[in-house]
Amino acid sequence: MARRKRGGGCGLVLLVLLGVGGAVAFYAFRAPPIPDDPLAAVPASARALLRVDLPALRESPLFPLIAGPSGADEWAAGLEARCGFDPLGMVDAALAFVTAEAPADVSPLDAGLGHVGFVLAGRFDHERLATCLRSAVTQDGEDLEMISLAGYPAVAVGGSRAAFVGKHGIVLGDEELVVAALRTLDGDAPSLRDEAPELGALFDRVGRTPGGSPREVAAVAALPPRWRTAADGPLGELATLAELDPPPHAPEALALGARVSRGLALGLLLHFADAQDASRLRDAAVAAKDATLGMPLVSMSPAGPALDALEVEARGGDASFAIDLDAARLAALLGAADLLGLDALQPGR
Repeated sequence: MARRKRGGGCGLVLLVLLGVGGAVAFYAFRAPPIPDDPLAAVPASARALLRVDLPALRESPLFPLIAGPSGADEWAAGLEARCGFDPLGMVDAALAFVTAEAPADVSPLDAGLGHVGFVLAGRFDHERLATCLRSAVTQDGEDLEMISLAGYPAVAVGGSRAAFVGKHGIVLGDEELVVAALRTLDGDAPSLRDEAPELGALFDRVGRTPGGSPREVAAVAALPPRWRTAADGPLGELATLAELDPPPHAPEALALGARVSRGLALGLLLHFADAQDASRLRDAAVAAKDATLGMPLVSMSPAGPALDALEVEARGGDASFAIDLDAARLAALLGAADLLGLDALQPGR
């Protein structure tokens, strides 16, 4: 029960960040647009970035698998109940980014991960949000303070800050992070696109469809040493299955792109410092796929065709994984998971 109470508090904070004081936000100053390129919208200190087309994700058949275990559906319902409308329906795209914390003599790829920030792009009815939120804040006893950050109207709630970038953008995070993002949007500080070409190149390979439109979910991250250490275990197990010696080292960075509105198309790219590690991972993954498909119960189930559709290849220091399931195949896979009672693994079941 305590966990749900904390979630409700987070819901209130997000509501506050989305709306209070926003009525003046887009009248009082000239606001830059939120860039279509996610890497141009976040500070150069970011080392991990996730972009989500929120409407597409919420309408996807995959959303219940995410929303149920995470409690997101309960949380979103709570927001709507408070306001009498759906605040998240105003958000078109959500960017989550994690900044790096590293001494000047440490490679950016070796930087540790620091604080999390958000950039929301959409069409925000600030006055409607504010009406709901003023009432909610009064009921819950939260303290609000209207402030200015880097010349933008903002609101402070505890250690969190939100700056209103005109009618179409909101930046969330701690004060240092929000100011850094605002300076980036203003062109006064470099963006991740400017300062991290290695991450930009990875993101570009998976972040757009062949036709050039943005993937509905896309992410890129440089893996700090502790994440690489955590990845050694699963990679070692794959190498044992494929009888590979030595096993591949953990990747330095990764990128992911997905289409979720129609079936599921997923591409994952792992970047290694040594091309031999990419080849070893490809070999291990192919061996694991073949061994799994050799199990009759798997091959005859809906999981069999899905796994068979997985494509694995290595090119230079990159190992890539791709799968494209149409709506019927995805529905069969989700139906099989439901039949097996996998929802029993969800919290609270």
